[in-house]
Amino acid sequence: MASVTEAIILNSIKYSETSVIMKCYSQNYGILSFIIKGVRSRKRTKFSLGSIEPLSIVEIEFNRLKKGELSHLKNIKSVVIYDDLRFNIIKSNIALFLAEFLSTVLRFQEENPSLYQYIKDSLVTLDKVSKYENFHINFLINLLKFLGIKPEVNNENFKFFDIENGIFKTINDSRYCVGGELVIEFKKLLGINFDQYFEILKTTNQRRNMTNFLMNYYKYHISGFKRPNSLEILNGLFS
Repeated sequence: MASVTEAIILNSIKYSETSVIMKCYSQNYGILSFIIKGVRSRKRTKFSLGSIEPLSIVEIEFNRLKKGELSHLKNIKSVVIYDDLRFNIIKSNIALFLAEFLSTVLRFQEENPSLYQYIKDSLVTLDKVSKYENFHINFLINLLKFLGIKPEVNNENFKFFDIENGIFKTINDSRYCVGGELVIEFKKLLGINFDQYFEILKTTNQRRNMTNFLMNYYKYHISGFKRPNSLEILNGLFS
């Protein structure tokens, strides 16, 4: 019996001369992977590379197999058509970074409708916003809540943050602690809306430092996390 679900495509990896393995995060089943044969062929096939671009929001139909086996897609169709995301060079590179980042973070993620809706809504927002320099930072910080690793601001006077334990502290008592303006900015960002980010992160250096800090935080709290290679390209575009 065929299953149908909405999904966000994370990546596709070459499997053979004409085939790829596509990975997506689905609304109803969590992480799913499919082998798509013939998509890299010059011959006209049911699926095209354009239909499985990273962060495409689609509806997929497939036959479920045993756990650990690659399923075969029966059908795929777009749910959201982006207006600006694919054509704006900076937005498209933000999307490239987010796709690589989510592929690492959501490797074994099971179904979580709230998390799925957050990612979907964020992508729709990225497509529409006109100020997007801080978008990826806002996305990374908000995602912490859905993964259960968002730190609590337990005291406004705590000047240090312990990356390993995810807590604010009064003293710098380990090599995992950071302090200074970075902690002040992070504490403020935890409790504000995206529109207010531009009042705090105003320079390229601030954005780069905050992103590097968040990458380190994810590294300590997500097993197997790897810093996305595309981040260096994104940082270069904001320079």
